[in-house]
Amino acid sequence: MIRASLAKLVRCVAVLAVAVSVVLTAAPAQAQMGMGMEGMSPTITRRSIDTYTKILGLDKEQKEAALNLYEGYKKDFEGAREKVRADMAAAQEKMADTADMRGMQREMMKNVKSFMEKSEALENAFVSDLKVVLTEKQLANWPKVERSRRREKHMRQPFVSGANVDMVRVVERVKATPLDKDELASMLDRYEVDMDKHTQAMAIIEKEMAEKSFDPDADMMDMNRWVTIVKAPYETAKGMRETNKEYARKLAPLLDDASRKRFEDEFKMRAYPRVYKPMHVLKMMDEAEKLPGLDAAKKAEIGTIRANLLRDAVGVNERWAKALEEREDKGGGTMAVFMASMQKDVSELNKPVNEARLARKTLEADAKKKLEDLLTEEQRAKLPAAPRENNNPWADFQPPSDDDEPGQ
Repeated sequence: MIRASLAKLVRCVAVLAVAVSVVLTAAPAQAQMGMGMEGMSPTITRRSIDTYTKILGLDKEQKEAALNLYEGYKKDFEGAREKVRADMAAAQEKMADTADMRGMQREMMKNVKSFMEKSEALENAFVSDLKVVLTEKQLANWPKVERSRRREKHMRQPFVSGANVDMVRVVERVKATPLDKDELASMLDRYEVDMDKHTQAMAIIEKEMAEKSFDPDADMMDMNRWVTIVKAPYETAKGMRETNKEYARKLAPLLDDASRKRFEDEFKMRAYPRVYKPMHVLKMMDEAEKLPGLDAAKKAEIGTIRANLLRDAVGVNERWAKALEEREDKGGGTMAVFMASMQKDVSELNKPVNEARLARKTLEADAKKKLEDLLTEEQRAKLPAAPRENNNPWADFQPPSDDDEPGQ
C-alpha cells in the first residue's frame, strides 16, 4: 500500500519535472501534460529536411546526403531518449524503495539535463555535417535556414494561444495561390525577420528556464516556484501572438479568394485548436444528406440548419477565442494558468472561457436536435457517433503537429 502510494507520488513528480524541464526547453514536445517522457521529441524532423531542401535548393545527391544525416541523427536521438527513460524509471524505482524524495529529485534532474545536453550536441553535429555538403552559394542562404530552425525550435510551445503558429507553414499547408507571387514572397520574408526577433529572445528565456528547472537543490514540489518559471516567456510569447495576428491580416489580402478562406481557417484552427476544430454535428449533417430515401425537402432543411449553425458560430467562436487570450493575459500564459489551477480556485479566471465554451456546446446541441428531429429512428442510428470527449488540459491551445504529414 505504502509502496503503491509512493510510486503514484513519484509519477506525479516526474510528470511535473518533465513538463517544465523538458517540454519547455531545447528538446520540446508536443506539449501535453501527463504524457511524461513520451513527450520528448527531436528538434529536427523529416519535415525539416524538406524545408531545408527548398530553402537551399539542394540537388538530388545533396538531399540524399541530408536524409542519411537525418537518419543517423534520429537513431542517435532515439538512443539517448531510451537511455533517459531507463534512467528515470530506475530513479523512480529507487524512490519507491527508499522514500528518498530529495535523492530522486537530484537524480532525475541530472538525467534530464544530461539528455538535453546530448540532444543539443546531436543537433549541432547534424548542422555541421549538413553544411559540409553545401556550395558557397547555398551557404550564403544559410541565415534563412537558421531563422527557420529557430521557428521550429522556439515556436513549438504555445505559451499563449497563437504564439506557436508559423505563418510560413500556414501558407504552405493551404497551398495558397498568391495574387502576386513576388509580393507574397516579400511579405513572408518580412514576417520571418520580424518573428526572428521573438524567437531569438525566446531561445534565451528557454535556456534560463532550463537552468532554473535543473537546479538540484530547489524544491521540486514548490508550485509557486514552477509558476514563476513558466511565466517567464509570457511577454515574448505575447509578442509572437501579436506578430502572427498582424501578418495574418497582411497576408490574407495577397491571396486569391479560395486561398484566403483556407488560409484564415487554418490560422484560426492552429491558433485556437479547440475553438475552431470541425464540429461533429457538421459531419452528422454531411452523412445525413447521403442517407437513401431522404427527400429533397429534408435535405434543404439540413442545409438551412447548417447555414444557421455556421453563421451563429462565428460570433460564439470569436468570443471563446478572445476569452482564452484574456485568461492567458491575466494569468501569465497558458502554462501558468494551468499550473495555477492545480493549486487554487481559479473559477473567476476561467469563468469567461467556460461561459463561451458552454455557448458553443449549446449551439451545437440545438443544431443536433433539429437534425435528429428530421430523421427516423433508423436513420439516426446510421449517423456517426460523437468522438470521445478530449479531457487533455492542453487541448485548448495545442494544435496538430506540423509534422503530421511528413515528407510532403
